[in-house]
Amino acid sequence: MEIIPAVIPQSIHDIRAHVAGIYDLVRTIHLDFCDGKFAGPVTWPANGQDERELSMIMHEEDGMPYWNEVEYEFHLMCQNSVENMEMYQRLGPRRIIFHLEAEDTENDAFKNYLEGIDLYIRDLIEFGIAIKSDTPLETLYPYISHIDFVQIMSIEKLGSHGEPFLESSIDRVRTLHEKYPDLPISVDGGEDFDNVHALKDAGATRLVIGGAIWKSGNARAAIEEFESMFN
Repeated sequence: MEIIPAVIPQSIHDIRAHVAGIYDLVRTIHLDFCDGKFAGPVTWPANGQDERELSMIMHEEDGMPYWNEVEYEFHLMCQNSVENMEMYQRLGPRRIIFHLEAEDTENDAFKNYLEGIDLYIRDLIEFGIAIKSDTPLETLYPYISHIDFVQIMSIEKLGSHGEPFLESSIDRVRTLHEKYPDLPISVDGGEDFDNVHALKDAGATRLVIGGAIWKSGNARAAIEEFESMFN
């Protein structure tokens, strides 16, 4: 079970401040990118903060904070995020997570996009799809062969930490795992020390955790406690 701290970034400096104290504990940092349309409030890089640093990263003059210590996954809570894919890819993520509800699925447009991703890019980046808590699982099935993993949202409101966990998410994970037993499943939102074992037993392989880490008062201790539960 991989524990992945989630950050809702307001700037590059915000990312650096969050990662500075935990980069030696985790393999992956999850960044929630919001556009204020599909989900909000608007976050970096859409909010215009640290444009110079953004340009330097995109032109390979610098890297994401602690890029040589951790990998990043980008959770694109943005309408039609495929339109900005060049920018996201140039920031050097290990994983990119689309939101199915935010993409153009008419006439198989999004499926065709996934099918057309260059094999070289696929060697560098894993691609996944996230779905909201009220989106039927069946809507995912046509895309499974074109992605590397799925992310189940286990909260109702997107774009903020500390939202209540939806118990129905456990059954959704179980159903998906039973249908696709080899598919990696991330769960994002509301996890705490009381529900993570149920998620693992249902088939989750990654837990994206924000509020329970950052609002604990000791992020390192919280991560270590979560990880100790699966060792």
